[in-house]
Amino acid sequence: MKWIDLLAVLILLPALGLAQKLEVKSATSSKVILAWSGSGPSWIVERKSGLAFQKIGDANSPTFEDTEIVPFGTYTYRVRASATATPSNAVTVGPPPMGLLKPAPAPAGNDRDSDDWGRRSALALDENGDAASAFLWRDPNADNKPDESQVMFVRWNRAQYKWEAARKVAVTGVTNYETAEPLSLAFEPGTGVAGLVYPVKDQKGFTFALSRDGGATWQMTSYSIGLQDEINSSTLIFAKGHFDLAVNVYGDGPALIDGDIGSDPSTWRKREPPVVGKSHHDKAPVGLAMDAQGKIFMAFYDSNVEGKKGYLFNAWQPDSGKTVTVSDTKGDEPDSPNLKIAAGGGKLVMLMAMNPDEKDDKAGIWASVSSDGATWTPAAKIPHDPSRSIGGTMSVAIDSKGNMFAGYSTPSGGEDSSCGNAEYATSTDGLKWVYCSSGKPGPGTFQPSSQTRNVIIAPDNSVYYLWNEWRSEKFGPGLLLWHRP
Repeated sequence: MKWIDLLAVLILLPALGLAQKLEVKSATSSKVILAWSGSGPSWIVERKSGLAFQKIGDANSPTFEDTEIVPFGTYTYRVRASATATPSNAVTVGPPPMGLLKPAPAPAGNDRDSDDWGRRSALALDENGDAASAFLWRDPNADNKPDESQVMFVRWNRAQYKWEAARKVAVTGVTNYETAEPLSLAFEPGTGVAGLVYPVKDQKGFTFALSRDGGATWQMTSYSIGLQDEINSSTLIFAKGHFDLAVNVYGDGPALIDGDIGSDPSTWRKREPPVVGKSHHDKAPVGLAMDAQGKIFMAFYDSNVEGKKGYLFNAWQPDSGKTVTVSDTKGDEPDSPNLKIAAGGGKLVMLMAMNPDEKDDKAGIWASVSSDGATWTPAAKIPHDPSRSIGGTMSVAIDSKGNMFAGYSTPSGGEDSSCGNAEYATSTDGLKWVYCSSGKPGPGTFQPSSQTRNVIIAPDNSVYYLWNEWRSEKFGPGLLLWHRP
């Protein structure tokens, strides 16, 4: 080859458009924006969601926007200068993959054998419908200084196709909520506005943290109007620019607070459910659910009426003012009082920690279902094989078809399950539950008890099941998240 010919080839090489370093500029449930280095007259953009790449478009500049995607699809992209040119590197975008995931590994060297990392968590769906979590990191420096305890936040990044590093939201100290679940997290669907509620040591009421950038930064607002002590339990819902927050306050009992997202706290409304039994239980979880019509239902405990032992499980619809006693503990008083309520598929379901059957020491969690919140089915026990005391962390969710998924742990000192931990059960009607079904998340190397059990169902009806783990040799300590169809 003559030098003049070689020089011509070298001059033409940039025009051929050698693709370099393809990257994802942004990715949501509706749009993916790609960019790459290199120059050339045009580019071919290819995508695969299965086994083979297919051409999806041409680009005259090194950027491309793909809006022809399904909200929960996983896609891999590459670009090339021509049909025969060498393709660029490939990049993948989409929601968290199915399987057992580890969104927040415990930091190395910080008391890794304890469950101080990831306890008392909250689980929510972000603006894309992907799992996000807030959790407590107790004694983060492992120097026996629990006053340094922090609230942490972690979420999935579709553009990077990985979990973002857990970030500190605030230092809270250790508040007195060992019997309840004080953290709650919510996202405004589609906007990325996030809310996080948590108590702070020696402060009345709670802190309401708001993020308008998907959790990157937070603005804190303290709230204590009409509250005589700190909260020990909370559940938060965002919908259509409005928030509803259920709390339980030491000395006060349960309350419902609502207002416009980001509004002045002086404009927030506080309401209290009526006392159904002898008195409200002010040291137990409260639950909150919203049905498809936007109706709010709040679940709370009352001590039984005068002269009777045990607790009453109640559902309150604040707009109508009606309160229904869903079940009672038949004189039983749980070691760790707990309840959960969820809505979906035209149904409501309430989980209740109790054991009204003295002959059955393997049933510590019961469920009741309603189609309208006014009438509820008799409580049905959720089976599990280890003998156990009553209580432990638990959670429940319903998909758009009315199918239910309940996740739960045994209280401290509980036995291992023969079919593995973390335990769960499923039901199509809330009356009959299938325990230890074929999709169990892992072998019996997981701990039976946990400070965290949270369940949520995405718009594609896939299930997220979250717990904090410290015993697994395979996965190590940290927050584990099982994502199943």
